[in-house]
Amino acid sequence: MNEDIKKIIKQKGYWRVVIRPTQPFYRVDRFDISELAKIIEDNQVRLRGWYYPHISRNDIKIIEQNAISNECKFEGYIEYWEFITSGQFAHIFSMKEDYIIDKQKADEIKSDFAFNKDKAKDINKFFETVSTVYKFTEIYLFASNLAQLKEYEDVNEFEIIIELNDVKDRLLFTWDRDRDLWSPYICNFDNGKIPFSEIYKKDDLIAKFDFYSLEKVIKTFQFFGWENPNEQVLQGDQKKLLERRL
Repeated sequence: MNEDIKKIIKQKGYWRVVIRPTQPFYRVDRFDISELAKIIEDNQVRLRGWYYPHISRNDIKIIEQNAISNECKFEGYIEYWEFITSGQFAHIFSMKEDYIIDKQKADEIKSDFAFNKDKAKDINKFFETVSTVYKFTEIYLFASNLAQLKEYEDVNEFEIIIELNDVKDRLLFTWDRDRDLWSPYICNFDNGKIPFSEIYKKDDLIAKFDFYSLEKVIKTFQFFGWENPNEQVLQGDQKKLLERRL
């Protein structure tokens, strides 16, 4: 376990993801450790320039007798994941916005609202809407890919945990110049964390990963105070990703 990369990731905003069979289907020996790297590679989601999960192929390491890990640090992309012979995948990765938005860009974002600009004047953390659609969709598609493996034939349920960390006083925005957020939407969660934890029937997860991921996107935006995001527009963003039309 590389504590250094984890510490770096946790210094700013970050995502935490866990995908695993539920407890009744736990088996420590579901996979042989020699199979783990290929499983991640074969089921990786490759819909845009940065795949999910990212794999630095020369840095896949056996860290215990039952686990492998991988990490990367490239500009705003800082990631660490582990995959265990029990079938549990765990991943933490940076909120890229915290690394690529300088003061000039932050000032542009905060000045771009038609109403209530003053609410955003002291904000210095940001969360981009379209990339959020992409990331939730990729996570759920990856989980769906894993769920279809023959090694999970005896598994009827999967748990998916997704946490967004350091979200207090973080502002929604969009890179898309053809759409507007008219007023600042800012997360005010005192504990600084948006947590999701759901159990899904395997067949439902495989068939409806797109629906479940979009459900989490909308709920996330609502936690920022955006009560009625346009679901049709978000579905359009998701469809472009899934059809590789970005």
